[in-house]
Amino acid sequence: MSDQRWVREQSRVTWEAMSRREHAAVVRAVRKGEPARDPATALPALHWAWAVIGPPGARRRHPWRDAFLADIYDGTPRNDARRVEAAYLPFTESLDT
Repeated sequence: MSDQRWVREQSRVTWEAMSRREHAAVVRAVRKGEPARDPATALPALHWAWAVIGPPGARRRHPWRDAFLADIYDGTPRNDARRVEAAYLPFTESLDT
């Protein structure tokens, strides 16, 4: 069943086919500043992040809250998603996808 939060159904299917260990490896690499430069990993990871936090154009903006939380990454899915987005968005934008 398709989930409307996902940008692409194929990304959802790919992400769900990955093991929890693979998901953790993606987040761990991003936390270390070493994200994979593989489009097969980057795009599903970015789309997972958007499923968690919403795509950039669909988010409600709360500047005071964003300023307060800008550098806080506490391991929650929402904050891990923000890190994944920051790591993979520039990379995926450089691709012709």
